Amino acid sequence: MISSTGVKAAQMRQAAENAFAEEIAALKASDDRPRPSNWQMSPQAVVTYLLGGKLASGFEITP
Repeated sequence: MISSTGVKAAQMRQAAENAFAEEIAALKASDDRPRPSNWQMSPQAVVTYLLGGKLASGFEITP
């Protein structure tokens, strides 16, 4: 099926929230730092999500 923009639906990629849901859940579970109001993660956890790294549990976050 082709959308109104001419892109096939099968070729569209998943939203980052869906594609990396396991990594986001692991970050939220291990994040014990202060969070700004209305944020789900601390700024440090967001940096780890963007740049990648290894959590204390050994879980690897891809950049």
